[in-house]
Amino acid sequence: MNYREKINRLLDRQDAKGMQKYGCPLEANPASIYERLQHSAEEQVDNLRYTLWAMDALEKRMQVKIKLLSTKCRPYRRYGADAGFDLRANSENVISVSPGCIVRIPTGVCLEIPIGHFGSIRGRSGLTSNGVFCPCGTVDSGYTGEIHVVLINMSDERYVIQPWERVAQLIIVPLSLVELVEVDVLSESERKELGFGSTGRV
Repeated sequence: MNYREKINRLLDRQDAKGMQKYGCPLEANPASIYERLQHSAEEQVDNLRYTLWAMDALEKRMQVKIKLLSTKCRPYRRYGADAGFDLRANSENVISVSPGCIVRIPTGVCLEIPIGHFGSIRGRSGLTSNGVFCPCGTVDSGYTGEIHVVLINMSDERYVIQPWERVAQLIIVPLSLVELVEVDVLSESERKELGFGSTGRV
């Protein structure tokens, strides 16, 4: 079915609804025309509300200063609403990771993270599915040096990281600034001191 046929079928359905509700096609009844205009106006109002919300969100978007040690290492985010920025390996050569080995990879990225936030390093699903894991890492707001990521090859095969390959994700996370207060007794809780495996497996 081509585009024109789809439109004609849709109009036929609308006419059928008009005949059932008004006894005539929608276009021939003033009440139906008013109903359509009202529905269209409501849609326009909803669109305007969303536009204003999006503009307000953009104005409030936090900015993080970034210094690139290589232009090829610019953090990558495919979609604007994605949580993380992909970090690349800052290397012109391939990096070979043998089974069971751990490597530390420079990313060519330095950040000035605002106080009250921190950077969370996460793995990428593509690498993880190949048995190459990235342990979670933390980038404190006071650290402005080059970010490195750690990769562990848990597979039985050698994994080769290509030059400038995306190897991890960086997420900027709000931080609750807390102060530790030493006490002799903690408040009672339902769980108390029950720890590892106390909730069962299923």
